[in-house]
Amino acid sequence: MSKLQKSFYLREDVVQIAKELLGKYLFTNLYDEGKTGGIIVETEAYA
Repeated sequence: MSKLQKSFYLREDVVQIAKELLGKYLFTNLYDEGKTGGIIVETEAYA
């Protein structure tokens, strides 16, 4: 599992980006409370 690069998000086709985010893992560092995460199961795209 690797971190997505900034260039992934800077592409013109926002619908394609949204589709490719499906199934990806999202993690958040909550500092003192540890890490939390999950799988992206829904996205929206606005042009």
